[in-house]
Amino acid sequence: MNDSDLRTAWNAPEPVNPADLRRYWDFTQKIQAQHPPTAAGAIGIDIRCIEAELPGTNVAAVWVRAASMQILQVHGALKEWEHGTDLDDVVFQVAATFPFGGGSINAESFREQLRVAAGAA
Repeated sequence: MNDSDLRTAWNAPEPVNPADLRRYWDFTQKIQAQHPPTAAGAIGIDIRCIEAELPGTNVAAVWVRAASMQILQVHGALKEWEHGTDLDDVVFQVAATFPFGGGSINAESFREQLRVAAGAA
């Protein structure tokens, strides 16, 4: 992944497979559990590890979508769908296609789509 890929993904991430998004989430949660960040910093995961974990996937698009989910989670927007650090499958299904991008996240719109999708399931 190069800077151009990341800029493109950040501005308008393409839809991804919900299973790839779940695998990325589980993988990063496992790493963070094994190496909790300290008050002085955070844990970085080499992109090559992610690419090896998700071969053939647009890792930049998965990363942008997962980062957006993390922001929503940190701000409490996903409480209804949280179980510890785990999230209901509907979160991954909606996040895989939700129009994230441009550095903004419409949390209420995302939550509304979650409610609709959860009701349809």
